[in-house]
Amino acid sequence: MFIIPYFGKFNNYFQLFLNSCEKNPDFDWLIFTDDKRAFNYPSNVHVYYTTFELLQERIKHLFDFDIILHQPYKLCDYKIAYGYIFREYIRDYEFWGYCDIDMLFGRISKFITDEILTQNDRILERGHLTLFRNCEQINKLFMNDHKALFIDYRYAFTTKYCCHFDEFEPWNQVMQDMKLRQWVVPIFADISSDSYRFVLEYGNHKKNKQIYLWRDGILSRYYLENGKIYQDEWCYIHLQKRKMILEDSIDNMEYWIVPNKFIAYSEAGHMEKFIDMYGIDEFYLNRKIGRIKEILENILNGALLFRIKRIRIRDK
Repeated sequence: MFIIPYFGKFNNYFQLFLNSCEKNPDFDWLIFTDDKRAFNYPSNVHVYYTTFELLQERIKHLFDFDIILHQPYKLCDYKIAYGYIFREYIRDYEFWGYCDIDMLFGRISKFITDEILTQNDRILERGHLTLFRNCEQINKLFMNDHKALFIDYRYAFTTKYCCHFDEFEPWNQVMQDMKLRQWVVPIFADISSDSYRFVLEYGNHKKNKQIYLWRDGILSRYYLENGKIYQDEWCYIHLQKRKMILEDSIDNMEYWIVPNKFIAYSEAGHMEKFIDMYGIDEFYLNRKIGRIKEILENILNGALLFRIKRIRIRDK
């Protein structure tokens, strides 16, 4: 069960996201939102219409101190606590997790197999998708005061700065010391938001010229290397902070994913030229301006104090 609280309008390719969920019947999604527009929700995606204010109250009542949850983006710090916050919704599930909506799934079960689920307590570690075993020890993991954590949940829940508490590298050490099992393998295409062309953030699979194809539930990458075209398959693609153009002509069951737009499968033509065309980098002015604004806002919300705490714990 993937839990997604999302407030505001869904992005323009949200239906493509839902279609990719539908192709993964072994998994369920639970969405809390105030966007009541008509979408074709598949049977494994359960939507609850609510407001951000009601969710704020729900979370506030779970803690004995005054939390800060002033905007929806701040929910990123609460992701690791979703198993505790939404526990009545996940009673019948062996695993719970979270994911973003600016992504498209391939065949999840091909990568996250029953064997991997049986043998591990945490699957992956990034904020765009992580799974946890549904048990009290794991669901309260966020309350741990392990010495490796340079801030605790009380700090993360009481600052306006988005600490990305769920993605802390020290959680790996915490889980190891607690004898909890984890599987962290880069099975995803996490596309960098700092480059116009598609460049992967993580892993040893970075290619200069690459595009993706989603076809009937299978996500494939095509890339050029030494004049040859290669293909590989991925669990999901994460299009973080990208405004994507959705062409009216695309078939929802097969389309190309290229820098900043989805295009019809039939438009590929000569594959080598097609890949080469979308492998050209461009000056990404809008992203550069947006990044400057992010930095200034982060400073105002407490980013400097957060970084000082991190430096101090590393120097000990």
